[in-house]
Amino acid sequence: MGISTYTEDDSEGVLTEIRRKDFVFTRSDFFPIFGDPVEGDVVEQIINGILSYYEVKAPSGVPQNLDDNHGLSIRVHTQLVTASSQASYYYHGVGDSGLSVAQIQSLTSFQAFQADQLVTESPNIEVFYFAYPAVFGVLSEIRDHNNFDMISDYTLRVENFTIPVIGVVSYNIYEYNHVTIQTNFNVTYKF
Repeated sequence: MGISTYTEDDSEGVLTEIRRKDFVFTRSDFFPIFGDPVEGDVVEQIINGILSYYEVKAPSGVPQNLDDNHGLSIRVHTQLVTASSQASYYYHGVGDSGLSVAQIQSLTSFQAFQADQLVTESPNIEVFYFAYPAVFGVLSEIRDHNNFDMISDYTLRVENFTIPVIGVVSYNIYEYNHVTIQTNFNVTYKF
């Protein structure tokens, strides 16, 4: 890990110093599973209990990946996306109306960082659920596969989830207001 400092010139001739956090990965550990990191990929780091997400992004005119150590490793430029004192999860899926916190926590889960999320669901006379840490704020839109905003068809409630190792975390839970039958229905939850 290291820091790179660059000077960027905006369209009006103002020079700005930019600092990027660089991560160095051993090529043998990183390849061939992942391939070259590309802009938009995310690196997760936990230091002293603080979970931080860094997006792969290089300053203008600079390659995002550089060979290091005679090609045995790769240096990846990133910028901080979000940091939280608690590692948390997204939960999504389908179920009966009014699922409890425990039932929502039994749905599909993955590590949460604040970014729009596309999920695919197949309810069978069920409703959609999407839950995430309340510190991320409320959603701006919920888009279906036709790009129609259906956020008005959801009810938001806030509940406390107990996350192993972390403890109690306040969560926003979005529950769809209508039972439905769908197959491979795409929903995008937007911040």
